[in-house]
Amino acid sequence: MGKKIGGAVVRNQVKRRLREIVRLTPVASGWDMVIIARQPAAAARYATLKKTYDELLKKAGLLYPLSGTE
Repeated sequence: MGKKIGGAVVRNQVKRRLREIVRLTPVASGWDMVIIARQPAAAARYATLKKTYDELLKKAGLLYPLSGTE
């Protein structure tokens, strides 16, 4: 995560939130993902980041178990 996202405290806060979201979200197996945080992530709340992450996974068909039922 580059220095474009606030200072060290803000970058670490965003990193911790994203790690927790990825850890708790079931994803279809066999995929590696790269998460890139942009500047708006610094001001976003956990719920907003989670909702956006879930929407992106659903759009890609990788949100497990929903990906096989749609």
